[in-house]
Formats: sequence, C-alpha cells, structure tokens
Amino acid sequence: MTAPGASAREPGRISGPALLKIAIVKLSSLGDVIHALPVARALRRARPGLHLTWIVEAREYALLNGHPDLDVVVPVDTRLWRRLIWRPAGARQVLGKVRRLKSRVRAARFDVAIDLQGLMKSGLLTAYTGAPVRIGFTADRCRERLNCLFTNRRVRPPASAVHVVDQYLSLLEPLGVGPGPVEFHVPIPAAAERRMEDFLGEQGVKSRDALVAINPGAGRADKQWPVAHFAALGEQLAQEPNTRVLLLWGPDEVHMAACRRARSWRPPPTSTSWVRCCAGRR
Repeated sequence: MTAPGASAREPGRISGPALLKIAIVKLSSLGDVIHALPVARALRRARPGLHLTWIVEAREYALLNGHPDLDVVVPVDTRLWRRLIWRPAGARQVLGKVRRLKSRVRAARFDVAIDLQGLMKSGLLTAYTGAPVRIGFTADRCRERLNCLFTNRRVRPPASAVHVVDQYLSLLEPLGVGPGPVEFHVPIPAAAERRMEDFLGEQGVKSRDALVAINPGAGRADKQWPVAHFAALGEQLAQEPNTRVLLLWGPDEVHMAACRRARSWRPPPTSTSWVRCCAGRR
C-alpha cells in the first residue's frame, strides 16, 4: 500500500537545476534538531541558491529562528494538538490548525521534502508539502515503519553511517549531495553569550578553564547511561586541572533525581571543580 502520489519503487538519484525549494521535516527534540543541522549546512554548501525551509516543533523553534542556513522556519505544535484533541470542541480546533498549516506549506510549492524524523506525524507533514520528491528512510530504518508510506525516495543508510548525523546526511544522496565535512553551525546571540559569561563568572569559572557540561537525563530508556557511569565520569573530570563540570537537568528529570541521590555522584566537599547545577526546561 502506498500513500497518494507515492511510488512503490525506489527511484535513483535526482538531479537538475529545478530543485530550488527544499523542506526539511525534523520536528524534535532539541538534541535531535541539533544533530540534523549538518543537513542544512550540507545543502547550503552544495546548492547555495536553494530556498530552504525547516518544519519544526514550536518548542524547538527558537533554536532555528534566524538561522543563516535557513530561509524560512515553520513552527508546528503537535504537543498542543494532542492536548486539545481530548477537550470539548478540541478536535475542531486541531483540524482547523492542521488545515491552515497544510495550506501554508502547500502554497510554498516545494520541489523536495526530506523527512529526517521517521514518524507517522512527520510523514504526514512531509506529504502535506505536496513536494513531488519526498525523501525518507526505508521502513526498517524508521522508528514507525508506516512512515515510508508518505515518501517516494527511500534511503537505507550505509553500514558505515553509525552515528545518527551520518544517517541523516545519507538522505541527501538522492539529491547528488555526497559526503562532506560535518559542520554544526549554531549561531549564538550576543545577549545569550553575555548571560552565560555572567553566570559562569559568578561560579568562578575562568576563561582558561575547560568547561564540561553533563546532562544525564534522557527521554527514552534506551538513551539513558547508567547512573554509576555518569558518577565515575564526573569524578574523573573533577580531578582534571583547569576543568570545571557543569551539571544540567530538566524539571521532569526522574533520571537526574536518581543521579543526585546517588552518593557517588556528589563532588568532594573540598572540590572547586563543580559548577552549581542548573535546571532548565525541556
């Protein structure tokens, strides 16, 4: 079974000057969006004249808004949709939002859409673009196998693509964009940089110090490293000269709470290598 407009076969490489408008669909989460940034940089490097749009969750929108490699960032709030759908009249609100989003992305007349997420919701958004070329992973490489119903150029990353960044970049192969340097381009607003300098200065961090940030939390169990391993790593780093350890967590980090309860996680009372822990939003 294939989605309307999709092809059951796996066509080869696409080329030609007409491929000017490309949509990247990578909705969340924060770390995954950062991992996908080299895709935008590789496209911009290979085709400087293209018009590049990124469809992303509203919560991650701030990371991409104003990014120099992107022409347009389209925020969607599927988390809000899920909350609204169970309320009285919520389904009508969600349908209205979805229709407006579909009209907006369809009006952009994309030539290509690239689904880096591999979920049903990202597949639907990829289909909404109406792009004649819709690139995604093969079913066995999608987190939700039915995602492949919404794409018509399906890529199985090579065995050498062990890291997820390399797997994302492999989706550019049908566009003739081959392997190149992996570049993470994350512009830092001057105001944010000043806030961090002030915070670190208050903690006694000097410019010559090496700062190592550790965030032991993770949304899925298969991404969580054992608490004892984080504890051992933190203790070892704390003994390195001119090295400061910054511990991070979100307000709902059960895993982080477990780390804090672990006796081995606590820094030695005389240690000056630990920076005050920081709670952030997820």
